Amino acid sequence: MTTLVAHVPSPQPGETLSSLLLRLAHNHSASGHELCVLLWPTLQFWTRDIDRTAPDALLHQVSRVTGIRFDALERTTLRDVVKATGFKDWIQGCQRGILPVGVYHRVRRRFGQQYCSACLAAKPHFLRRLWRLEFMVACPIHGSLLRDSCPSCNAPFTPHRKQSLTNAECHKCGASLITREGTSAEDPALRLQLAVLFALSGTLVDAEEALHTHTLTGIGGAFVEDIGPMDFLDGVHRMCRLAARKSSALVAIPAKKNKTWALLRTSERAAVMGEVGRWLLGWPDAWVQWAAMSDLTQHYLAQEFGPWPCWVKTAIDRLPYSHGPVNIRRRRLKVNFRRLRDDYETKGAYREARAGLLIRKAGVLNGADR
Repeated sequence: MTTLVAHVPSPQPGETLSSLLLRLAHNHSASGHELCVLLWPTLQFWTRDIDRTAPDALLHQVSRVTGIRFDALERTTLRDVVKATGFKDWIQGCQRGILPVGVYHRVRRRFGQQYCSACLAAKPHFLRRLWRLEFMVACPIHGSLLRDSCPSCNAPFTPHRKQSLTNAECHKCGASLITREGTSAEDPALRLQLAVLFALSGTLVDAEEALHTHTLTGIGGAFVEDIGPMDFLDGVHRMCRLAARKSSALVAIPAKKNKTWALLRTSERAAVMGEVGRWLLGWPDAWVQWAAMSDLTQHYLAQEFGPWPCWVKTAIDRLPYSHGPVNIRRRRLKVNFRRLRDDYETKGAYREARAGLLIRKAGVLNGADR
């Protein structure tokens, strides 16, 4: 295929589309915004999360100019990651399983773009697709906890501003992103992450490569195979949401702070995954014991986090259904006190009937007595 521009970089294994475009801009001594406006003036790049939402028309235009095949460009998007997880769209503007970056014009308000300092220290600097997965909290190659912000000013990592990716520097304060050593994640969180990579390895090449480079033993391949990859990922996602809200994993976070699983920082998600990892290592008794001590019920778990996959549902069935009445639309007596007062002439008869009505409304009597 004929190219319209020179110095086109080859896509690296597991690289994202935005990273590829930024490296192309760097080869022409331009910013990502300048290059895209020059080559594709009618397309929107940096005001979108193009790694997740790039349409076919945009990929065809990029392919026509750069000479990179369409299927190779499609593999740089997050389409395969979304398809591998089997998650449907959750809420508008977000994809369940993918960390949101909070695009506002060309500014990033969320901390969904993670990176590994050790990986950025090696050239060429490029972003990996798996860094956007909500279950990835540690680098599968180096084992250190991923970062989601500048280590100096805590600004969200925004690769396309001021050549932050290619220079490995913060776009806001200019501090280096690779000067400080990373911290390690706790063992249960790494085990759970490895189990997730095992579930994704059948459909994602970069997940399979990451799995081979990791030396830690996971939750267990037989455990994932017996359940099924998509059911396993669905159950783990719902358990992470539950642990973020109800467990003691985030006890240090103020109660008023948003504890939505997908919006948590990397260290917070690592703590939640550590809790879920401990549940799975002792599944199902460890989780049932915790749920019983937390006064969780089948009705609450179904209403707030369901529908659960079968392998979790069998453990939920060991919990009580509810701690009280759950049907808020149950039939109510239409008799009111004013009408009741008109039906009785004596005050004693009215008081006796009123007491009986209050007892029935309180639900003390069974359905046959109402």
